[in-house]
Amino acid sequence: MSDARTASPLTVVVAAVTALVVLVCAIAAASMLTGRPDAAATAGATVPSVPDGPAVTAVSRDDAAGRPAPGDEPTEASGTALEIAAAAVTGALGSSTCEDAAADTAALLAAISGLGEAATWIDRGVLDGAVGQPVEVFAERCGSAHASAVVGALGLPAVVSGPLAAYVANGGARSSVDAAAARDELAVGVPANLLVGESASRSVQQFMLPSGNIACAIGGDGARCEIADADFGTDPAGACMGRWGGLVTVGSGPGSPGCLEGWSALGGGTVLRYGESTRAGGFSCASSAEGVACRNDATGHGFWLRSSAFLVF
Repeated sequence: MSDARTASPLTVVVAAVTALVVLVCAIAAASMLTGRPDAAATAGATVPSVPDGPAVTAVSRDDAAGRPAPGDEPTEASGTALEIAAAAVTGALGSSTCEDAAADTAALLAAISGLGEAATWIDRGVLDGAVGQPVEVFAERCGSAHASAVVGALGLPAVVSGPLAAYVANGGARSSVDAAAARDELAVGVPANLLVGESASRSVQQFMLPSGNIACAIGGDGARCEIADADFGTDPAGACMGRWGGLVTVGSGPGSPGCLEGWSALGGGTVLRYGESTRAGGFSCASSAEGVACRNDATGHGFWLRSSAFLVF
């Protein structure tokens, strides 16, 4: 007779229930660890919607430094790029020696290449600050003739070359170079022997010419000469009640004619003979049969006075 025992039905049921409980517990534990609710737990539940966040556009990078990869570069110049180009224009014009127009043109062409098409400068607000104002300063420093030669050689379209010509003219109006050119052009008519400067032979401050018709005083802040017998026409301003042009002066600026209402005989009896000259206080005068010429030796401005005419420069 065998001693094996047959399990009772109750024992079998208990074992099955126990195994099922263990299985359910294992599934629940796995669900908690993975964060995923099982289908039974979520069945019939309402899941709230989550609003979309802002869209993000990815930009590819070609290296660890974060530079844009080829093809990602901006299509229009940034403010910084424009500022760099404008600074290049200012630097090119500011470094000019005012003597070589061809070199200045080449430097300016290279600088404006960073500003884009010249025909778009006005619409893009580039012309005034980036080019016009530096050109005006350039014309003031180097003179309008030099600046015009440089700007004209750029070959710019008329839409911008016209405004730039105005900037050149504005700078030239303040330019000491232009003033000197105008002065020298006028002074060409003065006999060279009357522009003496430091080569003056005397240092008297008041004198008369041998003719007795012209008397002068120099030193201090200017030179002044009067002429007793001459008629140079009518005062353009219509204000002179005496002799227009009977008085001419020069100080820190260009020489100028004035109205002589009474002969004062400035010379005080000292005669500056023809061929003699005098200098005092930075001003010089020379006497000749062709009249007298006086000049501010620092600025080059002055006048030439004679019985037939006067000239200021």
